[in-house]
Amino acid sequence: MTSLPSGWTLRLLGTLVLMLLPGGALSYCVDPPDIPNAVRKTRVGTLIPAGKVIKYGCHPGYKLIAGLRQGRITCLENSTWSSAPNFCQKVRCPAPDVNKGTQTPMPRPGEETYAFGDRVTIKCDFGYDIKGSIIGNAQISCKHDGTWDPAVPVCEPVLVCAQPPNISHGQHSDWGKRVFFVGSSVTYKCDRGFSLVGNASIQCIAGDEVTPTWSEPTPQCEETQCPVPHIQHGSLKSPLPHNYTHRTSVTFQCDPGYILRGAEKIQCQADGKWYPQLPVCDLGALIGFNAKLMASGIRSYPFVAQT
Repeated sequence: MTSLPSGWTLRLLGTLVLMLLPGGALSYCVDPPDIPNAVRKTRVGTLIPAGKVIKYGCHPGYKLIAGLRQGRITCLENSTWSSAPNFCQKVRCPAPDVNKGTQTPMPRPGEETYAFGDRVTIKCDFGYDIKGSIIGNAQISCKHDGTWDPAVPVCEPVLVCAQPPNISHGQHSDWGKRVFFVGSSVTYKCDRGFSLVGNASIQCIAGDEVTPTWSEPTPQCEETQCPVPHIQHGSLKSPLPHNYTHRTSVTFQCDPGYILRGAEKIQCQADGKWYPQLPVCDLGALIGFNAKLMASGIRSYPFVAQT
């Protein structure tokens, strides 16, 4: 059984027959060329007669070069195709108009627009922000139709408080931070030996929605003071200090007839407490000693009043 000729064989035979027809040979073209970023719009068969025009359109994101109404090539009499230039170029987006902000990257040298597929990052100037942005900037992409996706953002003034005030002998928790938006807060703490007076935490609030402010007055750090040391049946040795601040030491003495139990000298600590703890002037020990004397035949101890 004889097999049928292949497709290419039939095409070749057809071409030979046409070339042998009376009146001269007819010219045909085959395989229209592929044009970068373009798609063929004209449907054709296997053999394309001379003079046939093949039309092309551009892929999404590309458009015909300015001045061309359509892309086309023609089958010539010598069975070749007319020149096939790249008549599709990328769609371009206008440079984003960003007020109070910058764009990165800038357009390529010699260009004022961006090409399809380009990505641009918009960042606002200090004191301005993109509404709804968590990271403080936005990225947009040039679409196939020459528009930006998402739309070019707008840099709006942000509500920020002035820098939290510095305080003597202390500092706040965000001393290295530059911007304090509404809702942010800081906490103050004092150096060792100083105590905080006022609210430790203050918050940036909107206030009159024009000028944000801090919710509380700035706290202050004052030198730590211990309570006035006082013991029954005893007193402090002179000289007496005006106040009992951190590291102040005092020395106790008991009234006549009492003895000191505990440390004679104590010091005010950074936490506002005395260390060691306050001593006690105790009469009980002398009473016990007097009782022993009486048991030995001595009626009374001359230096201790009977109770």
